Amino acid sequence: MNTPDARIMLVHDLIEHERWATARALGALRSIPRGIAAHDTSSLPDDPHATRARGILGHICQARHLWLSRLGGIAPRPFDMFPAWSAGQIAQDAASLDDAWLAWLQQSADTAARNANPLDRAVRYSSLDGKHFESSAEEIAAHVHNHGAYHRGQVARLTKLAGGSPARTDFITDREIDPAAPLPAWRTAALDHPPGHAPRALATVLEQAQRAETWATNLAIDSLRSVPEAHESCPEMSRARGILAHIQETRHHWLAILGAIDPLPCQLGFAERPIPDSAARAAELDTRWAAFLARISDADLAGVREQSFNNRPYRRLTRDIIVHVLLHGSYHRGQIAMLVTHAGGKRQSTDLIGFTRRSMPTAPGPV
Repeated sequence: MNTPDARIMLVHDLIEHERWATARALGALRSIPRGIAAHDTSSLPDDPHATRARGILGHICQARHLWLSRLGGIAPRPFDMFPAWSAGQIAQDAASLDDAWLAWLQQSADTAARNANPLDRAVRYSSLDGKHFESSAEEIAAHVHNHGAYHRGQVARLTKLAGGSPARTDFITDREIDPAAPLPAWRTAALDHPPGHAPRALATVLEQAQRAETWATNLAIDSLRSVPEAHESCPEMSRARGILAHIQETRHHWLAILGAIDPLPCQLGFAERPIPDSAARAAELDTRWAAFLARISDADLAGVREQSFNNRPYRRLTRDIIVHVLLHGSYHRGQIAMLVTHAGGKRQSTDLIGFTRRSMPTAPGPV
């Protein structure tokens, strides 16, 4: 990728993260006893949790293909919601999609060098249930990666239930800066602008993503409140309340590293908290995050943050911390959705595209 455009480079890094995270999730599935490690055929017994997890990973691939076809980057194919694919089929399809998404983005970057940013292009499409919508190319790309994180959270839970070892697929995990590596081109371009006078193209995108985070958190809280009173003390609800609290503590932790809130004693575990308390905490952090994102520039996003954890130093870009926090919330909301359903509640759809898309009165024309 030869463009310094910060928005295009974020999509590029998310595609590369998708490649890395898929490989780790598949590797974790192979750790399941009697699972897909020993065989890849449907003629042998398989753990039902592994089978479901494999279907979810196939679903991620199907969604990535569907949305890329709507962007005109790949030919359409029949949509199978949860395909019964082997691990090998998933790996092959995911790799092909990684390359196709990167090829589409490179073509978009070439266009950006000559004209307006192609991520702003409006794309009209029909949903699987026949409704008509419009989204920007950037909104579609953001949804695809948010969707992948959501379902990888579910795959991690299923992997653990099946006796395997879930893999960490957090965006921040593979985003540590090597001091000896050259600066990314987009970061160099952003830093060329004086502090306080840099464009806010990427910062504005992340502001919108934070508003979506508020929306999705409120829907997740509503889903927890839908669980019948008789089931509120079940293990699934206890775990779901702990996950909701963990999301908020993680948001506070990283906002403190960014210097926008006072740090608290590290409480990044999963100790449960009453739902009203977590809702109030989420609302407070929504306000703090919104205020922080409203005042930063793209040059600020290119800044390096240093921290020490378990006596090990880390160096990360401000941009990557913010993106991690947003994807981390989606990852855990996927788990909350599974737990709420198991406890008899009503799962709420928190797909990012549901927040950003615009309804249209007529069907789309040719791509």
